[in-house]
Amino acid sequence: MIRSPAVHEIFGILMRRLLQATLAAIAVCYITVSISRAGDVDESIALMLRSDSQIASNVLRLRDVCDLSQSNETAKALADIPLAPTPRIGTTQLWTRDDVTKVLSLRGMDPKSIHWSGAETVQVSRSQSAAVAKASASQPVTPLEPQRADHREFSPAFTTPVSLSQAERVVTSAIESYLQLKSGSQGKWRIKPTIPPQHANALLQRRQIVSVAGGQEPWEGNQKFALLLRTPDGECIIDIEAEVRLPAMVVAAKGPLARGRILQDTDLVWLSLPPASKISPDDCIRDFDQLVGKQLRKSVSTQQPIRNQDVGEPFAVQAGESVTIAVVAGSIQVEAQGRAMESGAIDETIQVEVLPQKKRVAARIAAERRVEVIAGGGGITAN
Repeated sequence: MIRSPAVHEIFGILMRRLLQATLAAIAVCYITVSISRAGDVDESIALMLRSDSQIASNVLRLRDVCDLSQSNETAKALADIPLAPTPRIGTTQLWTRDDVTKVLSLRGMDPKSIHWSGAETVQVSRSQSAAVAKASASQPVTPLEPQRADHREFSPAFTTPVSLSQAERVVTSAIESYLQLKSGSQGKWRIKPTIPPQHANALLQRRQIVSVAGGQEPWEGNQKFALLLRTPDGECIIDIEAEVRLPAMVVAAKGPLARGRILQDTDLVWLSLPPASKISPDDCIRDFDQLVGKQLRKSVSTQQPIRNQDVGEPFAVQAGESVTIAVVAGSIQVEAQGRAMESGAIDETIQVEVLPQKKRVAARIAAERRVEVIAGGGGITAN
């Protein structure tokens, strides 16, 4: 089975998470077994609760809040028992003796085997200064000079083609609404935004975009817009460049029009062709003057674009009506009467029936109710 790169990436993430969960379960089982064995040897465990604790890791363990009187292997395993995730940097957690006892009982320890001493509660905090001090206890930290980063040199770690495509659709919708508001047109603008990869994940949902600004009239070509975003850290502004093209305007029927109707300007209306339309703008009429006075070759419905093949010159001959057939042979011209079998405009070729022989021939429409047949071309012969 062939998988796309996105499917491979998702499959890899799931496998890594499954492996991490398996290893964590094995570690908890090992610690639980060690505690159970320790209970068989020495049922009394002395824990002294500290009053405060500052840690730099992401997991709070028993050794971070308590001092153990024992120093054997069992005590070391007991000290590594995870209690909970640590608080966010700059915040604190308050743990009581009962809180720690409940967690240990869930790990398989008998609460009656624990003998407490020390403080009643411990305040756990996690700070950047504690992490830095632990990493450089003997060497002073030299603060880094702030530098302006060039985002073009970096590639986001978790941006995928799928997220970029989604962000592009969200930004396109937001800019389109903004252009419709500024221009007063409800047309479907053709917009191609350039999404900075480092901002793609912040643009995945429409509700994150508070407002849009920027762009210049006539709102066409390369435009620069500013998007005001709502993020967990507050509001921020992202600059977006986009290529904007005005919606393709074509002429459409103002109401339902029947076949054979001679068009007037009151029959027509401008219509913006949707970007997803299967009709090409090149196949449609884009000027009122090209349609006024023309005749519909087919019926059209309301708001339907009128294409080039839908209209033609007004019929000079109607099917079924009597026509004069001029048979031309060199400088000689003979006229006969006949009946048109088809409708057509001047210079179009239709089938006519010569009377009284009722012989059908192809003839070119020369004028209203008058057609011509060139003798010797497979038509009729002048006598």
